[in-house]
Amino acid sequence: MNNENFHPVQKIPPAAHALHKWEEETRTLSYEYNGIDILTAVIPGNGDVGYRHGSDGTMQSVAYAQQIYLETDAPAWVTLRFRLGRDAVNMKPRRAEADEAVLGQCGNLLLYGVNGLYDVDQDLLIDVNGTEWYWETSCFEEEEGFRIARMCVKLSKKAVFINLRMHYYRSHLGYRYFEPWRRRPNPKSVAEWCSWEAYRRDIDIQKVRGIAEFMEKKLKAYGLEYIQVDDGYQKMPLPYDPQGTMEEGWMTCEESKFPDGHSSIVEAIQSRGFLPAIWFKGKELKLGCCQITAFYKRQEYPQLIGSSRHVSMDAVSVLEERWEKGALHIALQCIAGTTETYTAVLPEGLGIPVLRCEGAVCRMIQDGNILSISVSAEKEMAELCLLWNEEETTAG
Repeated sequence: MNNENFHPVQKIPPAAHALHKWEEETRTLSYEYNGIDILTAVIPGNGDVGYRHGSDGTMQSVAYAQQIYLETDAPAWVTLRFRLGRDAVNMKPRRAEADEAVLGQCGNLLLYGVNGLYDVDQDLLIDVNGTEWYWETSCFEEEEGFRIARMCVKLSKKAVFINLRMHYYRSHLGYRYFEPWRRRPNPKSVAEWCSWEAYRRDIDIQKVRGIAEFMEKKLKAYGLEYIQVDDGYQKMPLPYDPQGTMEEGWMTCEESKFPDGHSSIVEAIQSRGFLPAIWFKGKELKLGCCQITAFYKRQEYPQLIGSSRHVSMDAVSVLEERWEKGALHIALQCIAGTTETYTAVLPEGLGIPVLRCEGAVCRMIQDGNILSISVSAEKEMAELCLLWNEEETTAG
């Protein structure tokens, strides 16, 4: 086991233990995972050092975990050097408890009392427990495309435990389509204003226009990007058509508030340089669903702008989106037996398309230039084709 490069480097990080290496001359202990020395420690003195070999781990569990321990005969403060991917973050290794704040961030800070490190590249969570400790610096160090974190820990005969959870989001938390080595989630923070806290359901197009104008003057320069219209824009009751569906209800605005429909919301917000968004709840949403659809920068061809899938999964559900010869081709990674709604925006002047799909049962609703597609997956892969004939096609 004490063998450098014992593991060949894998494109998909393996659900396998990190391997140890002990160099007696320098008293350096390191653990290698997928070709990277993710943990290194130089042990001072000349006393005995106890540590767990790389072969110890829950090898038979579905959610793979490995626990490493480290101990010394004499008390000593030792620096643990972690070498992680370029987007690694410092985060708590557990959920927040009652009356406890959620701590974590998307930047390079190392926070007081937060003993976990998450490597996005490897989908690997590491945490240290059982001793006094502190971060030697307040931020990650950058080194040749990696992030370095240095934790000073107190070693003694009482073991320090270091937990490694491979495929943390994919297996431990159950997001089985989370594959950051193939498709990366957007780490950029979202700066948004939402109408709910200000107006509840008392929202109309005049208020949207006023807010957009105000935000352009006061907050746009500070990074505000989105203005979201929350509950209150839709025609009530839901569904307003007894023969219709909840999804159809959200596609129709209340005429007295928004006489020009969704397009007026988009125009009012985009005219001030912001990205518009709406809230919807087309069905009873379960854990893992998203209630926000964002309208992205308008292209000269049809494009997807959102879905009912969870935001952390949305980036991996759409495998391909391609506009070619008057047709929008969409390849989806699905969960068989579930139904998701995908929303697309169309350029002005483009007519109603013909919808063809394989691997799913699909239904399409169009309101102006907004297209809602319900996808009931029969397989784990689905292919959709929205086809416009040559006379109708003006885009591309």
